[in-house]
Amino acid sequence: MQHLLDPINDDMPCGDYLKNNRSAYRELRNSYNKALSAFRTMMESPDSMQNDELTETNRICWVELSALCEKNLASVSKDVEVFCWFITAQIFSDKPLENLRDSLETLRKVIEQYWEYLNPRPPVEKLKSDDTAGQQKEWAEIRVKPLIQLIGESEGSGLLYMPLQNIILAGQTTYNQYCVAEISGKAHELKSQLIAYLPDERAEICERIELLIGIQQSIEMLDLLVNERCHEAGASGISFLFLKHTFEALINAFQFLFAEEIMPWPGQPVPEEEGGILSEVNGPVPDASGIESALVNNDVVTSPPLNTAVPQSASDTISPAFAANEHIGNRDQAFNELRKIADFFQRTEPHSPVYMLLERAIRWGYMSLPELLQEMVGENQPVMDRISQLAGLENTEKTAIPDVSAVAATPLAREQDAQILQKPPQPQKAVETITDDTQEPPSSGGPEKSSGVSDFEW
Repeated sequence: MQHLLDPINDDMPCGDYLKNNRSAYRELRNSYNKALSAFRTMMESPDSMQNDELTETNRICWVELSALCEKNLASVSKDVEVFCWFITAQIFSDKPLENLRDSLETLRKVIEQYWEYLNPRPPVEKLKSDDTAGQQKEWAEIRVKPLIQLIGESEGSGLLYMPLQNIILAGQTTYNQYCVAEISGKAHELKSQLIAYLPDERAEICERIELLIGIQQSIEMLDLLVNERCHEAGASGISFLFLKHTFEALINAFQFLFAEEIMPWPGQPVPEEEGGILSEVNGPVPDASGIESALVNNDVVTSPPLNTAVPQSASDTISPAFAANEHIGNRDQAFNELRKIADFFQRTEPHSPVYMLLERAIRWGYMSLPELLQEMVGENQPVMDRISQLAGLENTEKTAIPDVSAVAATPLAREQDAQILQKPPQPQKAVETITDDTQEPPSSGGPEKSSGVSDFEW
């Protein structure tokens, strides 16, 4: 899919606004609707899902859609909606998870490289805003809107959700069949059956798990990038939460079935035997002065050899060379140091979301609390109202407090206080006071949930 990163032409790297090319858009839309119809027909009943003719018709429709989208993205218009259809079509390809991962990563790179020109980008005369800032915001909102059909707006929604139900776990057992077994209380019985496939299918199962983890990482990086671009334009971001939940559930199914049999789990480091890393835990820590110097001077740092281990109590032994050369006197200086680290990771590990997470931390650090909550919550106004109420953001007026300084300063008040302190305790009266005035404590369950607050993700 590397060719999809090439510009369509020098003047307009992302090509035309597709809605102005009605014949091209109509052809794409018809192909997409045809593929959706074939999928719904195939999924109508358990019998139809086993029908070879319906299954083959569905596959052909999605393969045709994929080819048409790919041609359009390469030569007509790099359009986000067409990317969403192209990504969905990959689940019906010969290598569903691998192609899904690659297509998501391609979309991320296109957004990173061509955001300013990315379609849909209607002409200025079709926008409501007259000023540059307003136009940039409007374009950003128009660009990300098609992504919502891909990522979903609720649990079990989005273009990818239903096709992913047919992903094979082991043998010919699909994720949907696992979900049915889980609901009916037969998950452990199914687990025993699928473990029997491990001797012959271990490599394929491990590859599926690794690909799912890779897709998770691609979604996380896409989420960070899209919302960062939206914020830069002053537009509201979108939530990838439900799409993330879909892949978390898929990986959890593999973990339930095979975690006890597949060790180490894919994506985790292989523990070394005696004489390797574990036997050198108490060894010396390499001098970090060279690393610090490279960070400050924006040089690439080479990692220490793999057989060099950090002690378990690293905080007690790490060289003070990691400390900053100068005292950090204010938050701006602190954020500048954080920017240096983010730049370092962007150069040396561009595939990793570390640098984007650091940039997000910097951006959040310069937001007011209402702005930060708005970005996190998005368009979910009931959640925003509830948080504002609980945090006291809806009313910043100060409540008047009676002036007690005059009373406290009088000799009479001090004398009365002294008399009260000298009086012996009166247990019975104290108990009556507590009984009369004390309200029943709230239950451990806390306040009744408001709409959506329990689903809020920090």
